[in-house]
Amino acid sequence: MAGLKKDELLARLRPLVRAYQRLFVNRNDFYARQSPDGRYFLVRKPLTGWHFLHHFQGDFTLGLYAPSQAGTTRWACLDTDAEDGLKQLQKAALTLREWDVAAHLEASRRGGHLWVFLEPVPVKIARTLLQEMARLA
Repeated sequence: MAGLKKDELLARLRPLVRAYQRLFVNRNDFYARQSPDGRYFLVRKPLTGWHFLHHFQGDFTLGLYAPSQAGTTRWACLDTDAEDGLKQLQKAALTLREWDVAAHLEASRRGGHLWVFLEPVPVKIARTLLQEMARLA
């Protein structure tokens, strides 16, 4: 998509941005952004398609908050940086599959993430699910 103007690129990526927002964005009033040293800082500004465009282009990394303003979430993620973390998460994913819970495993630089996407549920329920996932891992 080299050579495209920003507006044209954003228009082409709009379906991807919308799908990403449906899965991950629980609130639009603030977000986190990664600094060059790897730490994240809070940005108290509205989250827009422009931010996702730059996130997808690798210009910067966004961090999204799981709890909505209503205290619900649509996802839970177990993150591990342990040496055998990916193997542990695979074990938990298999158990969740046996319970008919769809879980999505992804490798990260130092370990992995195990994602579960939900209908909006109270954060307390998602936290309980994460604790159970961690116990299974």
